[in-house]
Amino acid sequence: MIDESAVVSRLDRWARIKMQSGDKLGYPCESAFRKLTPFGGVQFVDRGVDLEFQETEKAFRMLPEIPQLVIRKEFLSTCRNEAAKAYQLGVSIRTLRQYRRSAYQMMANILNTHLTHGAEKMYKSAML
Repeated sequence: MIDESAVVSRLDRWARIKMQSGDKLGYPCESAFRKLTPFGGVQFVDRGVDLEFQETEKAFRMLPEIPQLVIRKEFLSTCRNEAAKAYQLGVSIRTLRQYRRSAYQMMANILNTHLTHGAEKMYKSAML
């Protein structure tokens, strides 16, 4: 079962990979035009994005807009001061803390549901 502290750990690792990959703040790493061109002789190289990152990214994208903004400000921002983060989001520090806790709980629920379904599928396929 994934709890709030596990979500924070996952988001720390997710943010590190996200910032290193060049996909900062949800912007694509390559243009739409480049995606349409054939690869030709160039091999596609997977950047080593692991399953945990993919699960965390999927759960993040399933969140409503405000929790996404709070998580982006918390993990993908250079701002480290809680008061400055709250100011930039246009909320009080207390509200920022409530939004952050709510976002972590939503992520935990999404991840637990996703992992439960995945584990269930693996169990059913193993029984066949």
